Amino acid sequence: MCDMNGQTSFTEILLQSLYVFINEIRNERSENKMMECMAVHSSKQHHSLLLLLLLVLVVGILLEEANAEECKRKCGSLSIPFPFGTTEDCSLDASFLIDCKSKKNTPYLPQTNLTVQSISLNGQLRVSFPVASFCYTRNGTNQTNQQHNLTYFTVSPTHNKLFVVGCNTIGAVNAYDSEGKKYFTGCLALCNTPDYATNGTCTGVGCCEIPIMAAQELSSMFYVSLRAFTSNSYVSSFNPCSYSFVAEDGAYKFSSADLAKFHHATFPTVLDWSVGNLTCQQAKKNKNHDFACKAENSECVNAKEHGYLCNCSAGFNGNPYVLNGCQDVNECMESNDCYIKAICHNVPGSYSCSCPKGYIGDGKKYGTQCRPNSSSNSRAKNILIIALSISGGVIALLVVSFYVYWRMKEKKLIKLKEHYFQQNGGLLLQQLIARQRESTDETAKVFTVDELNKATNNFDENKILGKGGQGTVYEGLLSDNKTVAIKRSKISDPSQIEQFINEVVVLSQINHKNVVKLLGCCLDAQVPLLVYEFIPNAKVSDFGASRIVPLDKTQLTTLVQGTLGYLDPEYFQTSQLTEKSDVYSFGVVLVELLTGRKALSFEMPENDRNLALYFISAMKGGNLLDIVDNHVMNEARVEQIIEFASVAKRCLRVMGERRPTMKEVAMELEGLRVEEKHRGESVKLYSEETEELLKSTVSTCIVEDVNSSIGQISMSLGGGR
Repeated sequence: MCDMNGQTSFTEILLQSLYVFINEIRNERSENKMMECMAVHSSKQHHSLLLLLLLVLVVGILLEEANAEECKRKCGSLSIPFPFGTTEDCSLDASFLIDCKSKKNTPYLPQTNLTVQSISLNGQLRVSFPVASFCYTRNGTNQTNQQHNLTYFTVSPTHNKLFVVGCNTIGAVNAYDSEGKKYFTGCLALCNTPDYATNGTCTGVGCCEIPIMAAQELSSMFYVSLRAFTSNSYVSSFNPCSYSFVAEDGAYKFSSADLAKFHHATFPTVLDWSVGNLTCQQAKKNKNHDFACKAENSECVNAKEHGYLCNCSAGFNGNPYVLNGCQDVNECMESNDCYIKAICHNVPGSYSCSCPKGYIGDGKKYGTQCRPNSSSNSRAKNILIIALSISGGVIALLVVSFYVYWRMKEKKLIKLKEHYFQQNGGLLLQQLIARQRESTDETAKVFTVDELNKATNNFDENKILGKGGQGTVYEGLLSDNKTVAIKRSKISDPSQIEQFINEVVVLSQINHKNVVKLLGCCLDAQVPLLVYEFIPNAKVSDFGASRIVPLDKTQLTTLVQGTLGYLDPEYFQTSQLTEKSDVYSFGVVLVELLTGRKALSFEMPENDRNLALYFISAMKGGNLLDIVDNHVMNEARVEQIIEFASVAKRCLRVMGERRPTMKEVAMELEGLRVEEKHRGESVKLYSEETEELLKSTVSTCIVEDVNSSIGQISMSLGGGR
């Protein structure tokens, strides 16, 4: 046992004597009969001596407690833990004395004027270091330097800084460590006006700071404050004094008001302390050294420079320098890792967690916690887990199966679309569009069947604009909110795909006010779909590539027709449409009016299907009147029919340069109309079908005079088809 001073006490000596006495009794016992010898061979003398030692021990403890009560552990507001004390009997040794008598209830270190502010058992204490100053007065200058020799303590090299406050002021520290090695540092603060000084910062304007970064702990320190220049009269008006001081890092916050008047006389400074000069191992083995770590559950750690310190072991706190000084920490009363339903068990230096009855687990918040351990609940849980597992497995299997089925179906649909796209000439169309883009911006757009399904709400019947023998026309709304007409044919013929694709490319370039513009097509459907611009109250006619007709074995399955019947033959050689191309197309229209036949007629023998060729052949063979429509023959004169046929024939010349211009055609037709007028014939026969056919031509030069002339001639001829 040790008294509150930490020295070996009389009670401890008694305990050691009692320990030796008990060991002697044990040595007298037989090795084979230990418990028996304890009872039989103990003599009355041994009993008497043992009782006497116990009595003396009790008295010693009572005397030590009385002595402990005499040790002051408080001086003013300062708590003084052992090994520190106010007397030698109450401290470990003279190096830990705190003087509390010289100055009434003001603790300070003996042989210094340093007031003690706090003491920590982790090897540090705080004292008040005074400020060094340099002032201008009426009588000259007044300088106060500071020097401190610390016999048993050292200035901490890691917790303190040198601060300098003033304008044009140098602060310097000159110090020595315990081995006599010199350490010097300092900093310079400049300013010519307080306006540039920033509160809270010490960066060189009005204030500077520098860490005390000595390699060794400093036992002697001298610091001063000086003006940097010989003439400082211009700053003395707002900064009469400059200051330097060593203080704990963070203890001072600069204020520009301190330049005019500094209100601090001292600052807290951190000092390091340790026990003796021996290491832990040396102190434990040295019989002449009174080992300072008295408490059970305490540990010894070597100090940074010399000596050692004592700490309480993990799970204990208190004062390791006194007996029973390290007390167990009751973690159950503090924050711990036990689960909310668990029971906390405090044990010396630690704690444990357990689950209450009926629960299993480690009782830890971040472990297995505590869960019910009922056998019935466990069985129900197991059944529930099995059921959920089976259900989850079935659901997962269904989901996976559905996903696989959906993916296979999607892949099959994609392949089918690719098949339709290639079958309907998609690759050829892409090649032609690529070539076409080199010379024009007017190219056909390739739509997907998904786009058109969405545009027509899956070809809803409410979207139908009209039906015919060749297919159905739907109104559609594209993703860009553009309304279009979509023609869905009934059947397609793979043998005519190349011809169909060529027509799509050609028609997509035609941009005329009287022609419904072809915007593009869809080729990944079973039959091609054609997309036209939408014209309210207008019919998408069977003109050009818009016409697809179904045929049985005696006919073609399907054939894109119409446009080839009107198209300039020169286009197939040059791929260019000219004004004379419009003349050719108009000539076909004139022949349609004259004969009552369509541009292409598949009901006729193969050599007679193309109306233009059939008409030229009849003209050359002198059989014109044989092919003229009966209605025309009954209403018109033969001379008029021949003149009308002559105009159409010149329009159908193979070489475009030999064809008349549209203006010349219009003038000839107007001449025929005027001639009829003079002859007094006024038959008004301009049918609605004829007007619609005229609007469907690809002419870019049809003028109102032409339409008027055609109308008059048609009336004279008997009204067209």
